[in-house]
Amino acid sequence: MDSCNLVNPPFRYQMVEENVFRGTYPKDRNLFFLKRLNLKTILSLTSDPPKNYLLDFCNSNQISSIHFKVEKPKDNLPLTYQKVSSILQIIVDEKNLPIYIHCLDGTLITGVVVGCLRKLQCWTVQSAMMEYSRISKDGIIGSEEAEFVEKFQGEVEIPITVPPWLWGGIINYQKRHPSLRLKYQQPTSLQQVSSNLRSSNDENNADSPSNPSKILLNNNQSPANTPLNTLVLQLAKEDLRRQSSIVPPEFSRQGSTDSNQISLRNSRGVAGLSTDVIQRNEVNSLQDDEEEPLSLAIQALALEFSGSFKKNL
Repeated sequence: MDSCNLVNPPFRYQMVEENVFRGTYPKDRNLFFLKRLNLKTILSLTSDPPKNYLLDFCNSNQISSIHFKVEKPKDNLPLTYQKVSSILQIIVDEKNLPIYIHCLDGTLITGVVVGCLRKLQCWTVQSAMMEYSRISKDGIIGSEEAEFVEKFQGEVEIPITVPPWLWGGIINYQKRHPSLRLKYQQPTSLQQVSSNLRSSNDENNADSPSNPSKILLNNNQSPANTPLNTLVLQLAKEDLRRQSSIVPPEFSRQGSTDSNQISLRNSRGVAGLSTDVIQRNEVNSLQDDEEEPLSLAIQALALEFSGSFKKNL
């Protein structure tokens, strides 16, 4: 048998999640194995750009080669929160999967990145460190690497859709991550907004008659043929109606039944529609310094298309 046809995985090769693989710097003898993974991306976390044979392999197999300059570990861990956040954004984007992640030895740099990915997946820090130890050279994790993963608080930008292994493939815009700051990409089409709202609300409120995921079905319409103003108004009003029936525990209620005026706001709390106010009757008033938020998807959509339905609210 010709030696070039032998299956020879990279050293320390491991599947992190479905379509996410890790290991050492690929050598020429590993390329046949990597080809069988049908990769879309090879992510190199090294001090120097990928070598020519690896770049040629990527070009001939329509694989995107992404290089993050990471110096060789010496006295300090050569990573920053911002750089790891950018790396995670690539890993969780389905357009880049399947992906192979590597540094030089496949342990320290790659291990820290995977540890931070586990934190994004809501793993406990202890579980992430145990996984790191199982694949490290000495079976332990260094104090600096452990501290980096534990204190990692970078802002991670989340794409419109996420793979199934991240939060079950569902983005819940109304829940905060327990330890990280997340930034959500704004939907670029009504189809994306409708899809995300359907997934999120089907999971959290599947039996509710005011579920926004049922709006279009009840009207026998689809996002493609629904007028823009009508769809935005339906989503906004249904979201308000649904949230009015479930008050989050962090919001205290008062005994008044006065009407409240809830202004649409963006995710930073700045007034997005200064002249647009939705009257909401028979809802208990909230504390003066607290305001019930709309879902980020509704906020982003309302802000993006505010000019087309200002007079309708």
